[in-house]
Amino acid sequence: MILEVRLIDDVFRTLASDPTTIDRWSTGLNDYWPKIQVGLTDLPVEINALSERMNEQCKRSDEVISDPLDMLVELLQGYKVEKQRNFFIYNQFLFRIYVNDLKKHCKMNKKLFKKLIINKDVQQQQPLIHHQK
Repeated sequence: MILEVRLIDDVFRTLASDPTTIDRWSTGLNDYWPKIQVGLTDLPVEINALSERMNEQCKRSDEVISDPLDMLVELLQGYKVEKQRNFFIYNQFLFRIYVNDLKKHCKMNKKLFKKLIINKDVQQQQPLIHHQK
């Protein structure tokens, strides 16, 4: 819309500075073109003022829109950081569970291994008894 206002401004400037003269006989009693041209020289100033006001309104509208969007972006970035932190904590938790289970399993295997060795030693120490009939 601001671009359209600038185009209109350019058209008015061109018309106001148009050097073409119109003969009085061609306009008859309606010889208002010189007065219109004088009026057109003032219009670009007015249009620039309107354009500046519209530009300020657009900036305010952008601020009204951009502030909540900025807050939303910050909120989403905070959520992303929190999600990554929770993911890291959860992985640490799973790793601890895995390590504890592995330790338990190793202890059980160690006990079982000791039992097997003890049983093997006991079997080796016992003499073989042959039953005679």
